[in-house]
Amino acid sequence: FDSFHADKYILFRSLTTIEKHIYVSDLNKKNHDRHSKFDLFD
Repeated sequence: FDSFHADKYILFRSLTTIEKHIYVSDLNKKNHDRHSKFDLFD
């Protein structure tokens, strides 16, 4: 496991984290839209 693979691994992880962040943001937006129609958290 050399530094080249470590850099690739860190890059992969950061991309995955960004993708997760986008996914979570999208999910929160959908939940918010639903929440405006009816209360999910009752």
